Amino acid sequence: MINNEEKFKAVECSKLTKTKIYFKCPFCWSNDKGKHFSSNKFKNGKISTRKPTIHNHGNPDGFLNRLERRSSHCAFYKGEFIIDINDNTIKEIPNGLVVNFD
Repeated sequence: MINNEEKFKAVECSKLTKTKIYFKCPFCWSNDKGKHFSSNKFKNGKISTRKPTIHNHGNPDGFLNRLERRSSHCAFYKGEFIIDINDNTIKEIPNGLVVNFD
């Protein structure tokens, strides 16, 4: 993973398709009904079943490892993301293969 810069948040790409880049947002969580929250805890402090929200952006450059810079669509973060596409990224190649280089 890369180092954070002040106005950017570094995230790791979790999945890459021919047209989309997916990553888990470190700022918001979703419940099973799709509602977004700024925490994975209830107001009483108990941990909920919320999962990190998966955001996506367009993929212009195929399946090579690289860094992509994108503006945030997150309701709880208005900066920019630097998305690290690396060997840990699940890559869904168009012929149906799913590749992970672990």
